[in-house]
Amino acid sequence: VNMNQTLEQYAEQVIDWYKASYIANPIQIIDRITLTTLSGKPAYNYSFIQRGGPPDSSMLRTLEVGTMVGNDVFYIQYLADEYGYLRNLPTVQKMLDSIEFDETIS
Repeated sequence: VNMNQTLEQYAEQVIDWYKASYIANPIQIIDRITLTTLSGKPAYNYSFIQRGGPPDSSMLRTLEVGTMVGNDVFYIQYLADEYGYLRNLPTVQKMLDSIEFDETIS
């Protein structure tokens, strides 16, 4: 992690990595990077969809939320098919809201 990067710059770098890594099944960004919080810390948030490879060509949607704590990056991903993603998103959001980092552990 380049500590001189902003969260938004780091998230853009991660998206570029995903795009380069999934050439056979390209990703499509659905929700651009937004700044939010995770455990009270500044965080990034974005989502993308990707078509599964043969024989399964279903659409999978991923949400990633991440933050920097010291020299570390912590991120959480939620992945589901489109129907399950939307159905379970309120529960996932409650789980994200409940996360707390124990900063006494290093």
